[in-house]
Amino acid sequence: MQLEEILHAIWGEIGLDSTGKLNRPSKVLVSRDKPGELQMLRDNLSIEKQNLKVLLIGIGLYEHKASQDTFDQISADMRSLNRKLEAEIVTLESQLEIGIESYLDKYSQKLATIVRLKQFRTSVDSVANFVSVIRPNVFFNIPQPTYAEIATQVRLEPNHHAAMHWLSSCKERWLLIIDNADDLSIKLDDYFPERDRGNILITTRNPAQKVYGNLECGFFDFEGMDKEEATFLLLRSAMLPEPWDADTLASATKITEQLGRLVIAIIHAGATIRNGLCTLKDYLGFYDKDWGRIRRTRRPHHPSEYDEKYLSAYATFELVYCSLEQRRTESSEDAIQLLKMFSFLYFKKIRFDILRKAITNLQIEKAQQEEADQEKKSRPLAWNQRYNDLRLSILGFIAHNRGPPALPSFIREGRELGVLDEPRVRYALSELIQVSLITHHEANDSYSIHPLLHIWVRQRPGMSTSEQAVWSQAAATTLAHSILLPPLGDNEADELFRKDILPHVDHVRSCQEVVERKILENRKSRWPRLNDWPGTGSRFGQAQVVLYVKFSLVYAQNGRWEDAEELQLAAKRYTESVLGLNHSVTRRITLALVGTYWNQGRGDEAANLQDAVAKASIASLGPDNAEMLMTMDLLGRTRWQQGRYTEARVLHQQALDGLIRLHGTAHKDTLTAMCSLGQTLAKLCDLDEASRFLQEAFDGMCAILGPTHLNTLAAKEYLAMVILKIGEKSQFLTILEMMQQIFECRTKKLGKEHPHTLHAMVNLARVKTALGQHSQAEALVRQGLQIADRNLSKNHTWTLMGRGILANILTCESKLSEAEDILVDVIEQQRYLSSYWGDFHPDRLHAMAELAHCYRLQNRYDEGIRMCDETIDGLQMISMKQHPLERKIKAQRIEMMEMKRREKDPRKQQIE
Repeated sequence: MQLEEILHAIWGEIGLDSTGKLNRPSKVLVSRDKPGELQMLRDNLSIEKQNLKVLLIGIGLYEHKASQDTFDQISADMRSLNRKLEAEIVTLESQLEIGIESYLDKYSQKLATIVRLKQFRTSVDSVANFVSVIRPNVFFNIPQPTYAEIATQVRLEPNHHAAMHWLSSCKERWLLIIDNADDLSIKLDDYFPERDRGNILITTRNPAQKVYGNLECGFFDFEGMDKEEATFLLLRSAMLPEPWDADTLASATKITEQLGRLVIAIIHAGATIRNGLCTLKDYLGFYDKDWGRIRRTRRPHHPSEYDEKYLSAYATFELVYCSLEQRRTESSEDAIQLLKMFSFLYFKKIRFDILRKAITNLQIEKAQQEEADQEKKSRPLAWNQRYNDLRLSILGFIAHNRGPPALPSFIREGRELGVLDEPRVRYALSELIQVSLITHHEANDSYSIHPLLHIWVRQRPGMSTSEQAVWSQAAATTLAHSILLPPLGDNEADELFRKDILPHVDHVRSCQEVVERKILENRKSRWPRLNDWPGTGSRFGQAQVVLYVKFSLVYAQNGRWEDAEELQLAAKRYTESVLGLNHSVTRRITLALVGTYWNQGRGDEAANLQDAVAKASIASLGPDNAEMLMTMDLLGRTRWQQGRYTEARVLHQQALDGLIRLHGTAHKDTLTAMCSLGQTLAKLCDLDEASRFLQEAFDGMCAILGPTHLNTLAAKEYLAMVILKIGEKSQFLTILEMMQQIFECRTKKLGKEHPHTLHAMVNLARVKTALGQHSQAEALVRQGLQIADRNLSKNHTWTLMGRGILANILTCESKLSEAEDILVDVIEQQRYLSSYWGDFHPDRLHAMAELAHCYRLQNRYDEGIRMCDETIDGLQMISMKQHPLERKIKAQRIEMMEMKRREKDPRKQQIE
């Protein structure tokens, strides 16, 4: 009918047979106004093509039970019609490219074929539909009226019983399509004809209807278009000229991913671009702004025509949401609260563990706090500590929110009772699953939301800005409750959990920033002068400190140290201003910040903070307290990074001795200090002792923490490098296997671009170099450096270390010119590693020794000798006794002096 209307508008009342020359100019002018409508017809034809493919699949699968002869005939007819449809679409597309006039001349000849194709859809003996109705309080019409229509067509009484009886007695095969079977109140099997003379195809969003599937696989799950098909559909809907360049394809793919590759949403996006409301590149910005416009107007009873088209993709969501609200049961209310909270988390991999831990962690934290309180009672507090504790209590009481916390009801009640009511939570989640608002993934017991639905829930006009603030805070608080602070949460399961929730932490923080900006803008527009009053800004208190510190742990474990630093600095400033540095909370936050600085290669800043914390710890705790001893061990690690190995060894030894007295050797803190001492001894070239300590630490961590715990992997890596340094070639294959295991495990647990994974990659390359596998080693290091340059910066300590190792590999491959260039650059950058040693950081001296060796291989003896002299001076500056590297450099210098002398006196070389 639509095509007839277009043709009628162009050709007029004369008819399709009129081709007079006088009429042609007017027809061309009219046809130029029709490309948008013709494009819509093309889109509809594409959708019909997909529908036919689904029907083909359904009938094909019935082969197990259907009569082969009848099935073959039906299948052949379907394939033939499908081929005709594909040919028509291809022909139409090519004709559109030639021009609208020639397209209309030829398209009139195809009308009969399209009419026959339409008749096919209605010529199936029996087709039943649940018709989707977009009206308040109504979901889907019951199937009786449609069955009555079928009965009327076959000249029976217009009721569903007659139609079902006719189908059950029909000798020919039939196809019954039950579409949008989402309403659980309707029992589908009541509408299945008896006997097995036909096929029934059910489409539904409700996974509970899968029980009706009786084929081998049971059901098919369709989750959006193919990535490439979605991109092409958008570009064709937008009528962008071909060929499409890489930027155009990339922009289109980004849009379709944002829309979840949903057909109706993609078609609307294409229409928006085609109508000139925005361009392909700025569509996503327009999309966000238009959501804001619709939210601001919030006139659901008087929407514009454009708004109706824009929101039509969300109409089904709104119907389902309203039905949940109208049920007013505990499960439906919990379901709505969960849906709102989920919309502020990342749309994928929402683990059930997040909900469980948010409730059960409270009891774990209470038990640990009681233990800490008992320990505090056994230790007398100074007057200033008592004052700070009292001050914190008063501030906490004043800032405490007297209302209920921003949490879903079941989490709030579960935390009060100390018990997770899992059946209640599962029932609420099943409410959302049954109406296809979320999807459950049994493999890892997690949930996901379609990206389009994910945006709709938090942006729908019914959710005000204040409600957005509440539920974004509820999501953030739930995440924070699911994370344990040290010394808790130190097992492998917690490490994996902190990795999985990183996208959720990112998403909820970005949502909160957007909501805060909206609130500030609204406040400025309503009360311009109110923002000048004191106390109208954000209230940063004890709850925010805990949330910031917990989120910083997630960032730190995942190598996001800049984000961790931002949160830790904010928490440190608050606690230091309120409690002072002597308070245990401030000290722990400061030590977390120290660890972040250490990972960033900012050893001097870390050392300055640690010196202050160490002094405060000694004054508050005494020298034999476990917290004080761990602070001492951490300070030793910072001294190690600064290249002050002798001081580091003293600190590690004192910490280890004290921890052994307190805990014995089979304690994770003792094993951590033991590992630190072994690492430092390796730098001092006491390799046998280093190997002994590292082996004991590794074995102990395997038993206590597990073989794949991140701390265990670190001890294993240090041990492997010490064995490599010892140089026993019989152990090289064992070391290779160890490093391969570490690399694979970190890749799995942390990701392939995590700095610790890159560190393992470089050390794996060192082992391959020792085995003579130079090309493989070079490829590994270059791959790692590309990531490190991008994620860490070219001047990061670990990046410079990787470049030094690459230069060593290139030297082994006789690529001396490139190795020299790299070493010269590394030596210059390492000049700024630590202000304590200035130009003589041990890592820089090692690079200088390697450059001297590179000069020797190039027969550039003068430059090599000069580099040896500078290296020896530096080693003597940083070491009280002769450094092992100094002996090696002196021997190399003597060798170059001799080679230089021989080069000047070739006759003596011939005599020798």
